[in-house]
Amino acid sequence: MEQPVITKHDRKQYVLKTRQDEEILVTCKRLETMRLSKQDKRLVRFFKSQLLDDWRTPLKQEVKKLFKKY
Repeated sequence: MEQPVITKHDRKQYVLKTRQDEEILVTCKRLETMRLSKQDKRLVRFFKSQLLDDWRTPLKQEVKKLFKKY
């Protein structure tokens, strides 16, 4: 399997200050190419959202979804 590349767009969209941040993004991109369950797809989106400059908004949305569920 080919290693996903971090694009210029990715570098603008995500805060990739450390090598760990880059590794997380690359792993998420690899996961996106796989057949994931609906729940796992949501997790990957959530992981990527944590690399955003404004990571609190997606976090808040997920917390609200979970709260509404119960």
